[in-house]
Amino acid sequence: MAGGDSNKGADEGADSYADDRNLKDMRIIAQTNLKLIAYTTSRLHASMLGMFSEVRMRLPNMILCELTRKSVKRAVKIGVNGNRIKDFILQHAHPVRRIFF
Repeated sequence: MAGGDSNKGADEGADSYADDRNLKDMRIIAQTNLKLIAYTTSRLHASMLGMFSEVRMRLPNMILCELTRKSVKRAVKIGVNGNRIKDFILQHAHPVRRIFF
């Protein structure tokens, strides 16, 4: 039994490491029509995007979202202001699109 428990801990550690790596790998392309294309496999980033945008489609490694009046109002109600949204998008901006901000 003890051997099985140690393997379980190692597997959990590997999963958390993969999640940490995925957090650093997220890239967002923000379009001028307020649509966001996020390249990520992290469920945490998907949840974070859902706090301030409407998720339109989820694919295995990409999330398509849209900033709407309703989604931004919802974010403000839970304490996420416009500067935090902007900073999140800029922090995770895809290198190709970073020059436009």
